[in-house]
Amino acid sequence: MLEVSNVSNEVRTAFQSITFRGKSLLMTALLGLIIFYLFGAIGFVEFPDLFRFGRPDIVQGNALSPNNYAASCTTLWKCSVVVLDLGLRAKDLGAGMQELPWVDDEPDPRLFGRMIYTFMFFVIISLIVLNMILGIIIDTFAELRENSHLIEWKIGNECFICNLPRHKFEVLSAADVNGWDRHTNFEHSVQSYIYYILYLKMKNVDELTGGESFVHSRIFDVTHNGDRNVVTLKRTVDTSWIPEQQAFILTKESSVSNFKMSEALGTLEAISKKLVTTLDAKFSVLLQK
Repeated sequence: MLEVSNVSNEVRTAFQSITFRGKSLLMTALLGLIIFYLFGAIGFVEFPDLFRFGRPDIVQGNALSPNNYAASCTTLWKCSVVVLDLGLRAKDLGAGMQELPWVDDEPDPRLFGRMIYTFMFFVIISLIVLNMILGIIIDTFAELRENSHLIEWKIGNECFICNLPRHKFEVLSAADVNGWDRHTNFEHSVQSYIYYILYLKMKNVDELTGGESFVHSRIFDVTHNGDRNVVTLKRTVDTSWIPEQQAFILTKESSVSNFKMSEALGTLEAISKKLVTTLDAKFSVLLQK
C-alpha cells in the first residue's frame, strides 16, 4: 500500500487528506470521546438495566443483537464502553437498548427520557460529530487536489525561475514556435541553476570569479577551520540574484518589436502627409473651377 501511495498521486493525496489535518481530526475525535463518556454517564445513572442483554441469538454465524458480548452498565467505565461500541457500530443507541413497555395506556415513566436520550445521541454523534470528521477529510482532500492541479498548471504555464507567464513568450516570440521551450530548457533551465549552485559549492572559495563570489555569498556561509574553508547553506537564502519577472529573450524581442513599431509609425506618418498634400492640391483645383 505504501509503495502504491508513492507511485499514485491520487492515493498519496487520499492519505494526506487524513494526515494533513491530523490535529483537527484528533481534536474532533477527542470531542466525540468526551460526548460518548457523557452519554455513558447518563446511561449509567438513568438506564443501566436497559443495556443488559442475554447471549445473542446466532443465525448462520451472525449475532442478531448489537450487544454481542452481553455487556452491561454495571460501572461507569463499562457503560461508557458499551455506549461507544453500540453507538459507533449501530449509529443508533436505541437499537442496542431494550424497549420499555407501554401497558394500559400508562407508559413507563422513563420512556420519554429514553426517547430523548437516544434521539440526542443520534443527532449529536451520528449527524454532527461523525459528519464533522468526514467533512474535514473531504474538504482536505479537495484542497490538496486543487493545490496539486494548481502546481501542475504553474509548472506548464509559468517559468519556475522568473515567474513570467507562458503567453508572453508565445506572443513576443511569434516567429519562434519554440520560444517557451527554448526559454525553460536553455535560458532559465532549472537543472542548469541546480548544477550552477552545486558547482559553486564544490569550487574552492579562493578560485571564485567576481560574479561567482557574488552569487556564492548570497547562498552559502563560509567559515574557516584551520586551513580548510567550510561551506554551509545559509539559514535564509538571498534569491535577489535570480531574475524576477525578467528574461533576456523578452528584452531582445521587445527591442526588435519597438524598432519595427517605430519604423511602421514613421512610414504611416509619411504616407499620411503625402495623402494630405494630394488632397489639398485636388481641393484647390476644385475651388478654382
